[in-house]
Amino acid sequence: LSMPGAFAEDDASKAFLKSAAKLTGADTLSLTLDRKVTPALAQSLGLPEKAKVTVVADRPAHIMISASPAEGEARDLYYDGKALTLFDSAANIYATAEMEGDIDKLIAGLEEKFGFSPPIIDLFHTEVGEMLASDAFTKKEVVKGDGGTSLKFTAKELTVQAWMGEDGLPAKIVFTMAGKEGSPTIAFENMKWNLEAELSESSFAFSKPEGAEKADLLNTEEIEEMLSKKEK
Repeated sequence: LSMPGAFAEDDASKAFLKSAAKLTGADTLSLTLDRKVTPALAQSLGLPEKAKVTVVADRPAHIMISASPAEGEARDLYYDGKALTLFDSAANIYATAEMEGDIDKLIAGLEEKFGFSPPIIDLFHTEVGEMLASDAFTKKEVVKGDGGTSLKFTAKELTVQAWMGEDGLPAKIVFTMAGKEGSPTIAFENMKWNLEAELSESSFAFSKPEGAEKADLLNTEEIEEMLSKKEK
């Protein structure tokens, strides 16, 4: 992987802002990728170590994320600007919550109300470029190595390293949590973008499977409290 020649002499912030402008300028877009999570981090987050992920979005307020760790299994997120639905096919359970607004407000709402958001969803924020270019990342650099040229952004507890494809869009991204023991990582690899995806309302509508049970959508504190009670 390497950066297109147009990026070669730019600094990391300018290079990523160019890429982000392509993403935010697309009304309908889709993304497929392979997600890999460090084992200890996967266990703490309740995620499989490996999954194939598909994301489709219709700006400003529709997005669907599906993560499949194995054939026939998936964890899905649906959002239509009015409600959020999470579905786990392996457990055949779903949870819903009323939320209104665009994708940016969804991201903020997930963090505020539930204490989590899928890392991949930040790439669909309208200010994703500005986030990495902000002062929160104190070191921004273009790195050349055996794996190709990448853009590296370092904050106090997080490092984001992105490799660009020939289309100028992220082809691989690695998040390193420097603030956690062992500096675990989440990697998005083999990223394939379509900035002219043909989508319909059904792409973002949850259809309840037969026998699926409804569960409460808990925040991280409630989940930790529930697990601690079970341990006792």
